[in-house]
Amino acid sequence: MVMILQSSFNNAFSLDPVAAMESTSIGMMQVMGFHWKELGFTSVGEMWDYAKTGIEAQVSLAIRFIQSNSKLDKALKDHNFEKIAFYYNGKDYRRFGYEKKLFTAFKKYSG
Repeated sequence: MVMILQSSFNNAFSLDPVAAMESTSIGMMQVMGFHWKELGFTSVGEMWDYAKTGIEAQVSLAIRFIQSNSKLDKALKDHNFEKIAFYYNGKDYRRFGYEKKLFTAFKKYSG
């Protein structure tokens, strides 16, 4: 599966690098490339280069993304898993059970 995705990305990149990077998620939190400007980058390529430097950069990217959306940030601070899932994944979040997965992870790791 990864090889197919890489091949598709490489094909898209060869046609339009910016569009390919903007329409692909980046890093461990899967932040979409089209968020580059609101996250303080000068280009989508700069955002990609930053994320590729390592896990610390990817965590930082995730924090920047959360803080760029005040509703998501508040939902996270309030432990409102329904709203977190909605603001992060959109209106179809229930289809994948994200709110349940977040709640389960919270219970497991919060002690």
